[in-house]
Amino acid sequence: MKNFIMMLLLVVNGYVHADMRGNYNLNVVIGEREFIDILEIVEIKGIKVKGYFSVPNVFKSDFSGVLKDQELVGEFLAKENGKEFKVILKASIISKCNLRGTLSSGGVVFGEFNGVCHE
Repeated sequence: MKNFIMMLLLVVNGYVHADMRGNYNLNVVIGEREFIDILEIVEIKGIKVKGYFSVPNVFKSDFSGVLKDQELVGEFLAKENGKEFKVILKASIISKCNLRGTLSSGGVVFGEFNGVCHE
């Protein structure tokens, strides 16, 4: 019975997360400045997520992470002023089409965002 319940939870969790595939416009606030960045979730296998993170007209990088307990945590390489640095995206899943979270690098949070999916 325990195995059945665990399998059911995995299936339900996978079904809900499969609905997360798509593009999200992220309204990112860094200090006093606002930007619209794009998170594209293209593949979900179990809890593993793959896709892309882009800052329009600046860069587009591979994104990888995990979906667990209504939270998405992943990373990508940002490119700014000719330099690359790793960014950690951490988002609460508010609903199927709504994310809220932070961007950090080197253990320091530098931005917050609200994300909404679009077709």
